Amino acid sequence: MNRPLSIQERHRQSVYQAMNYIEANLGDKLSLRSLAELTAYSPFHFHRLFKAVVGENPNDYVKRLRLERARIRVLLFPEESLSEIALSCGFASSGDFSRSFKSCYGESASTLRQQGAAQYRKICETDRKRIEGYSDTSYYNGVDAEGRPRVEARQTLKVALRQLPSCWVVYERCLGREDARDPQERVRQAFERVAARAVSHRDTVFQSMNIGLPHRFPLVVGSSHWGYDACRTVPGPADEISGLGCRRLDGGRYAILQVARRDGWADALMASFFYEWLPTSGYVLDDRRPLLERFRYADVGHAPDMECCIPVTIRG
Repeated sequence: MNRPLSIQERHRQSVYQAMNYIEANLGDKLSLRSLAELTAYSPFHFHRLFKAVVGENPNDYVKRLRLERARIRVLLFPEESLSEIALSCGFASSGDFSRSFKSCYGESASTLRQQGAAQYRKICETDRKRIEGYSDTSYYNGVDAEGRPRVEARQTLKVALRQLPSCWVVYERCLGREDARDPQERVRQAFERVAARAVSHRDTVFQSMNIGLPHRFPLVVGSSHWGYDACRTVPGPADEISGLGCRRLDGGRYAILQVARRDGWADALMASFFYEWLPTSGYVLDDRRPLLERFRYADVGHAPDMECCIPVTIRG
């Protein structure tokens, strides 16, 4: 039987609830009072709890997530103007967005748009060998500069497109700094705890899956904040389980890469996906849904590989 939640666990779950709400509503006005009301705390008490759990105050956290989402859209949505991106990511004005972006990343959004794609394509070229194992090679007849026939090779990233169902998960959230204790070990231990607590939750026979939610998008740089949700699927909304959070992951179409664990979200692999495969696929990133890491093995710590699932939608 699950033990009652401690006061600290209840506080932490309330903060996690607010974090999930912020993530899903970045384009809306998110005041301290509205977030506090969501958790039934006073603004002063909520601010103090949020800072204690997350390591940032609510305003700084919201601003960082908005800047990270804006950076992604600057890089991957060239058809959107910077003003459109600023408003869709929740900034009050394009001027506020421009100042905040340059202060955070050391360059303007327009400079990143001009140079960013070239920088990531350079990663693809300089680390091509690393991603050959994730690519299929096809050969075709071509001609050289002098018009002579020759056989040319073209590599295409191995990507599977699947429609994944929505699911409910219980999770333990790992937060901290990247320079702190080994994050991989923290993640492994978190998955073990989630599995142990979730197993006794229901008598219903249910085939569970381990899913990881990295808090940072692969193309986002310059932040020392690190976060990861170690999740396990459950049949439906879960009651309180010894301090675990519960959330629903929206289904939809995902582009899936089978990746060796030792590589993780390798820069070259992600650059190849976003700057070579995605633009010619007929799809665009759906940044309303999180990236997923799905594990086919119950023992995540020793799983040799994982499925990196990137949410996509048909290009409009």
